Amino acid sequence: MKRLMVLILSVIMALAAAVSASAQPPRITLEEIIVTATGVPTPPGVLDVTFNVINRRQWQEAGHYFVVEALENDPAVHLNQWGPFGAATDVRMRGGAANTVLLMRDGLRLPDSLSITGNTDMGPLSLTGLSRIEVIRGSQSVLWGSQAMSGVINLITRRGRGKPKLHLDVLYGGFNTMRLGVGSSGSLLRGRLRYALGLAAFRTDGISRTSTSIPKTGSAMYQRAASWIGSYAWNYNREDAADPTRQWAFYGNAQFDVLPTLTIGAGYYQEKTYAHVDGGVGVDRRDMFQTTFREQMYFDFEHRPLSFWRYKFRIHTGKVVRRLTQDWTGTFGLTTYAEPRKASDNYFWGRMSGWKWDNYLTFAQKRHVVSFGYAFLDHWGRTTNLTPESYHWWDWGTFQAYNWTDGNEMTGRNQYLHDYYVHYQGRFFRKTLFLRGGVRFTDCPDVEAGRKLTYQLGAAWLIRLTGTKLRANFATGFKVPSLWQLYMPPITFGAWGTWRGNAVLEPETSETFEIGLDQTLWKGRVKFSATLFHNMYYDQIHSVEYDPVNRLNEYRNVGQVLSQGGEFTLILKPHRKWTIKGALTLLDTKVIEWEYNPEYRGAEVLYTPRYKAHLHLQWRPLEGLKLNLYGTWQDGAFTNWMRQHDPNNPIARVGSWERFDFTATYRPPFRYFKHARFFLKFHNITGRTYQVLRGYNTLPRSIFFGVRITY
Repeated sequence: MKRLMVLILSVIMALAAAVSASAQPPRITLEEIIVTATGVPTPPGVLDVTFNVINRRQWQEAGHYFVVEALENDPAVHLNQWGPFGAATDVRMRGGAANTVLLMRDGLRLPDSLSITGNTDMGPLSLTGLSRIEVIRGSQSVLWGSQAMSGVINLITRRGRGKPKLHLDVLYGGFNTMRLGVGSSGSLLRGRLRYALGLAAFRTDGISRTSTSIPKTGSAMYQRAASWIGSYAWNYNREDAADPTRQWAFYGNAQFDVLPTLTIGAGYYQEKTYAHVDGGVGVDRRDMFQTTFREQMYFDFEHRPLSFWRYKFRIHTGKVVRRLTQDWTGTFGLTTYAEPRKASDNYFWGRMSGWKWDNYLTFAQKRHVVSFGYAFLDHWGRTTNLTPESYHWWDWGTFQAYNWTDGNEMTGRNQYLHDYYVHYQGRFFRKTLFLRGGVRFTDCPDVEAGRKLTYQLGAAWLIRLTGTKLRANFATGFKVPSLWQLYMPPITFGAWGTWRGNAVLEPETSETFEIGLDQTLWKGRVKFSATLFHNMYYDQIHSVEYDPVNRLNEYRNVGQVLSQGGEFTLILKPHRKWTIKGALTLLDTKVIEWEYNPEYRGAEVLYTPRYKAHLHLQWRPLEGLKLNLYGTWQDGAFTNWMRQHDPNNPIARVGSWERFDFTATYRPPFRYFKHARFFLKFHNITGRTYQVLRGYNTLPRSIFFGVRITY
């Protein structure tokens, strides 16, 4: 099937070079609609939820390649990355755990069935083939099901339209970083056939990701060692070698209008990342190699049998395969190795497949939309031939070695989800009042108490006279336990005891309430938004020691967490050449209940900063020239609950930090350069030394430059 898809998309690309469309459909500005918040294209001015849209132009101007780089400028998104350049990354929103944020691609879950907490590792994901990213905050389980408790991130793939075009991207910079991308998109056969496909490759020598010392601020970890151009950087004074990263990605999709009311489509995405990372910190540093292979494929069938009825049927499948390899030196725990040892046959396999049937009924000139449908999802995962040197992430993020028994593995396990939903949205009083609501019933027969009913109610009122919008939203959410939490095989950690999964876990649940105000003044030159939210997360799943005598640990429903705060944004356009954007998120988190560990009550949630602010200044002094200054400020966060009651302990909390980046993009107005756009980026221009996670370094001052050519 994969070869057939590649062959079909290759034929489409060949046709694009020989055929041009004689008639094109009307141009659609994608930024004018939001899909993820309601399930149907909706103008953002009427939505009752808080959202952010990051489009391709924004991340190209900022010089980003990975998805987490684009998300970093969203002040409501908190990233915990175990090093730069594609390293493992957790994404959190509004104080929820990483497994409460749902990651999708074109409305389909990205597969990652064997992640340790059920969240998708976003670190290796590239921006290749994407047109925009929709970030919806708050619970969205009614529309998208399990895991959408604190937010949804939907990666929207670019679609072909207009005359076929070919584009080429080249970038080079610090740490011998190189990026190359090529692709084509457009429409053929008088606009009836639309396609987009491309290929990208990325490589870097990288930096050493872990530190030999762990001071609270990280201020003693760098040493200036500058050279020019490609390796221009202030590198670390480290005995460890740099950790390289290699990646390539391919994407393709096509849609064909068989009839004016019938469209069929298909899409395919594949990505492979090789990362050399340092495991552990301090004396437990080990060289580790991780290869991640991810692919996703779908076929859809969209039909409009009646003017007011449209339905879409989608079949999809995807998988993730991780291969883990280690080199061991020195001493770990009670075992001493006289020479390096390797484990090159440790695999974690995950697969996700299913189908969806979505129906949309529109009435009264599309002012009222009723959507309903059914979705089936099958998670499958297994591990193979685990040896004593294999590893995975610990609950608080540090790479650690698991003392597996040779041949220990998790046999193939399945988890099935059946979802039924109905949702309504309508606009009243000359489209000034927006109301919506819905319910979703989920049946997961493999999980204890696996039947869940979630609901959502929302409203937005637009006061046209003053340019004011008032909004409110209440929603419930849930997340079923991951395969790893349910079926993790017994693992012995020496003196720390034995850990295992728990097949009788119940789903985690949540309640979310938010109110907000959006204000527009002076014909759009000033835009202000403020949102207050209150979240409760119940039955959170964590590993706990339930038998102190025999040191037995397993996953259990133990936690209840409160998260509340505010999100504020301001956009100013004082002059046609100037744009100023500022955003601030304030967050207060607290553990309300924690079974087996009562000392955690009242504590802040791990990896959750109390504030994050972002500033973006853009100046267009000349035609085709854009200068951008980005500033980010973030509070430090607790990284170890067991140490937080000792504020003088240096490993209880990482320090606060700030970083400034400068970029310049130039599109010459000259005839012979009209197809080119040049790019220059100064990363971390103040040379600030900081760590987001204790023991894992971030990029120092560096330069990147490149060019994009479009025909």
